[in-house]
Amino acid sequence: MNIPIEDGYYILNCSSDIICFLILMKHDKSVRRTFERESDATVIYDKAVIYTFPDGWSFQHFLDGIGPKLFHSSSYLDKYPDTKVIIIRDSRFDRSVKEIWSMLGVDESSRIIHYPPNMKIGARLLINPCRTARIHPRLWHDACEMYWSISNLSKTFDARNRKNFIYIQRTSRNAMNGARLILNEHPFIDLLKEFCLKNSLNYIQYDHSKDSNHIKHRIELFYNAKYIIGVHSGTLSNMNFAQSKTTIIEIMSLPMTCSMFYPADLKACAGYSLYTQSQLLNQTYWILPTVVNDQGNMNMNLNRFKILLQKI
Repeated sequence: MNIPIEDGYYILNCSSDIICFLILMKHDKSVRRTFERESDATVIYDKAVIYTFPDGWSFQHFLDGIGPKLFHSSSYLDKYPDTKVIIIRDSRFDRSVKEIWSMLGVDESSRIIHYPPNMKIGARLLINPCRTARIHPRLWHDACEMYWSISNLSKTFDARNRKNFIYIQRTSRNAMNGARLILNEHPFIDLLKEFCLKNSLNYIQYDHSKDSNHIKHRIELFYNAKYIIGVHSGTLSNMNFAQSKTTIIEIMSLPMTCSMFYPADLKACAGYSLYTQSQLLNQTYWILPTVVNDQGNMNMNLNRFKILLQKI
């Protein structure tokens, strides 16, 4: 049954004690449509919550797509422990994402539904937090608090522990998309270690492909970060576990444009997504543009990098 709220707005089977800001949007026919017969649906659940953000099964896009919406809807996951969680199906489901869902009480085998495009899902109670725009800093800060809380960190903060200088290392073995490798990495790392020694910081070289620990250990690692540096990549999304005022240094390969469909149609290509996240998280952000060679790899300008280290 559809319950009208105002002209053009509807809720699906939403009782009076449920906050319904996240159910439907005006003129969205695909969401407003109801099934006349149960046989029209592939499957009908009693309760379902939709987190069908593109690539939400991946670590990077779980954090930048689902995470900011999850805190404000997670209470329903507790209130209705039989609620099914709908995410988009893909060939893989990142372990770290599974572990975060599990810490929130959502077990993959019993509650997560991997949604293929041809599936028609019905629900007697449909909750759709993906209708919430993820552009307000409050959503991002509350998501951080959620990650810290489920890792038992929110009440244990000690400023003296916030001394981690984390270099996110990109190698030919751990880079899923290839390229963007630092060719003069050894002298670059020497500069990082020298900076850490002078400033009493813990130098940590992080390679996600070698990290077999539970995600809660990584959350704690980046929670205690004071500086995070790395080449533009999904692994920099770990900044979502770091605190406000953490300094982020993103090494960005040039050019920062690409042509998605037509050779002459050059547009900004994912170049500013991490900058945007850092600002929403109230973090300090520096970008270090670096020209790449024909293979897409780079030699760092070490003198210029020394100047940047002096400024931070």
